[in-house]
Amino acid sequence: MKRISLRIVAIDKAIHGADFVEVFRFFIEAGQSPTDSFTSSQRVFRGVPLGGGAAFTKDTVYLHGLLAVHTFFRWALKHGKLRLCRMLFAGKMTLADKHELEKRSVERVFARLPNGDGFQYAIATYASQGGQVLEARGVIPDEPVTPTRAELLAGRDPVLERALAWIQRPTR
Repeated sequence: MKRISLRIVAIDKAIHGADFVEVFRFFIEAGQSPTDSFTSSQRVFRGVPLGGGAAFTKDTVYLHGLLAVHTFFRWALKHGKLRLCRMLFAGKMTLADKHELEKRSVERVFARLPNGDGFQYAIATYASQGGQVLEARGVIPDEPVTPTRAELLAGRDPVLERALAWIQRPTR
């Protein structure tokens, strides 16, 4: 953390006119070895003139992301929501990417049944396209069907029959 923080300060110095040698001396004065100071200075001036007035600023972006993720981990730990951090281990992504992926996916569990079949069920909040939470409520059917005892004893499935009829209707 100290190394990247020093590079952020060095980037600021370079942008404000410090040349390669001045930035190198800054790193030496901050306690880095001559080899580390040279390497850090190279990084600050990657692809820009060595005379000052410009700098390679990618470390600033890295530090911003690092602090955002660190803050998010601390929040998740404090609120007992560490499962929210799992998406961050999917590869290079920002917190915004994680939130977007989370909105598009449903956390699920896959359980093996005694007969060898699998059963998958959602364990996270599931919402309709309009954002209405469906947990503990289910999906309200457009056309409710209440099967009778006689229909069930006769081997009929009126819910399935109505669903198939609804699907086969011409588009409205």
